[in-house]
Amino acid sequence: MSFIAEMGEFSQSILVKSYTAGAWVDGLYVEGTQSSVAINAIIQPMDEKTLLMAPEGFRADESLLVKTDNEIAIQSKVEISGVDYLVLVSKNWMSIFPHWVHMCEKVRVQL
Repeated sequence: MSFIAEMGEFSQSILVKSYTAGAWVDGLYVEGTQSSVAINAIIQPMDEKTLLMAPEGFRADESLLVKTDNEIAIQSKVEISGVDYLVLVSKNWMSIFPHWVHMCEKVRVQL
């Protein structure tokens, strides 16, 4: 049985969003398409010590740890409770219950 399944009462469904690359068509740039898949994850706030492991410039207050059974690609977006987060770091933790830990930061609105 998987780590996330073992922690069923603490897990929640999140949406992992991925994008295909855009392309130039007849001199115009055409955006790539978005696909998404729902997975179960354990969401935790990031403590100060863990926050120091995030890349420089990405140490915001609105950062979360997302624990899953599968890897989520860096720079992917995950939607948690209707809010988008960007995956900054993805690490495979081999312990009693092997799982993936992803450091995510809330996506800021760009004007």
